[in-house]
Amino acid sequence: MQASIGSATTPELAAAVSNAGGLGHLAVNLVCDDATTIVDTDEHLKVILESGADVVTLSFGEAAPFVDRIHEAGALAFQTVGSAAAAREAVAAGVDAVVTQGL
Repeated sequence: MQASIGSATTPELAAAVSNAGGLGHLAVNLVCDDATTIVDTDEHLKVILESGADVVTLSFGEAAPFVDRIHEAGALAFQTVGSAAAAREAVAAGVDAVVTQGL
């Protein structure tokens, strides 16, 4: 599984990883807090799901508000976490996979 790597990903990179048998990712949002929100997350998720994404990976935030919508669209919900506590929260939210990343 290729990390979404913030703004460093490209469609070509994600396609190359996928074509090689991996799971390519595109970063579509970088939000640190309410003061730095770049896009409307709900609208972004709507576009992603309408585009037919099979997997949506949420990173370092609360997955619970989005998991049901992702599942209703027929996609899998992954959550990237950096701690055991965040992993437990992701599991409780109903994600299909927990992706761990060291901090």
